[in-house]
Amino acid sequence: MTVTLLSAVLLTTGIQPAPFRIYTDPGADIAISYPREWTSEQKRGRTTLLFPVETATAEVELLNTRFLEPIEKWHEYQRQAAEASGWTVERQWQEDLLGVPLVLNRVRQPDRVTVTGMLFAKNDRKLLFKLSSDPVVFEQANAEWKKALLTVRTVSGQLPLPEDPNRVIPAEPPKQGKKPDKPTIKDPEKPRPSIKIEPAFEPKLVQLPKGVQSLPAKAGGKDLTFFYPAAWTAKPAGDAFELSHPDVTGVVRVEPLAELDSGTPEEQLLKLSSRSLGDFVRVDSRRDGRPSRTRAGMTLLWVRRDGLVGETATVEYFAVGSKEGYYWALGYRSSLPDFAKSEKRLNELVQLLQVLVQQ
Repeated sequence: MTVTLLSAVLLTTGIQPAPFRIYTDPGADIAISYPREWTSEQKRGRTTLLFPVETATAEVELLNTRFLEPIEKWHEYQRQAAEASGWTVERQWQEDLLGVPLVLNRVRQPDRVTVTGMLFAKNDRKLLFKLSSDPVVFEQANAEWKKALLTVRTVSGQLPLPEDPNRVIPAEPPKQGKKPDKPTIKDPEKPRPSIKIEPAFEPKLVQLPKGVQSLPAKAGGKDLTFFYPAAWTAKPAGDAFELSHPDVTGVVRVEPLAELDSGTPEEQLLKLSSRSLGDFVRVDSRRDGRPSRTRAGMTLLWVRRDGLVGETATVEYFAVGSKEGYYWALGYRSSLPDFAKSEKRLNELVQLLQVLVQQ
């Protein structure tokens, strides 16, 4: 079984604006990041994102809607609406997003192809999008929009549940007092620089925690110490390290980074999780881990993607562990059976990885 190594670093030069903006809809409990180069229009509760595809322009309309019927009914309504307009229904299907169904409908008009999707989550209001473009460039437009969809997360931080069509949604009360929050578009928050004034100190050797070993590293112009579990073998690979373990198929690539020249951990994780999307023939699911504290005291974020690469069921796993402006970024890919065998060791690994500035 061949395991593709994933580079866990995308270097930038200096501190630059984040390469994306964020669409947030509190009503649907959804946030989506999209490229800064896209433009947006907001009118009457609807947001339209516009982006170039070759010589044409694609658009995505975003809104939330109340719907509480079986998925089959949604497909039926979409088909009826298309046929009433004289359009051709090319496909109706569903995928998985955040662990809940994403129901999709594709129609062809004389000069446009449109895919309408609704996230069938257990919310009173549900995310609805409509992607459309010239048929000649639609596949490229769809690929770009799928990259944005991979960044979908909830505003509340709670993973959504699949909708129960038998659930009763209470009627919306009359609008009085404070109006509900409307969807917004904004830049991600900039990381706050941390400046510490400490008394003079005598240089001390970094104390090696039990059960780990270390190697010297560099990031952000600083000398670092990279800690990893003693059960693993680490080999330098440029500015990164390739880690291997007897129970893990292939190697795991880890890169020590600094916010000063590589962006925030969140930005890095977004880049890593979207750059290899084109390898997948089909994406079955994406899981995002909530922020947590590791045993090494790092703040952990991770993304897992399951899908099909060629004819092989494949899993990609990305993670970042951060503390005080420095972090490590990890990438790993394997077949689904191999990942199942390696997952326990990977979880142990991210709990003990650490980068510290040498004093």
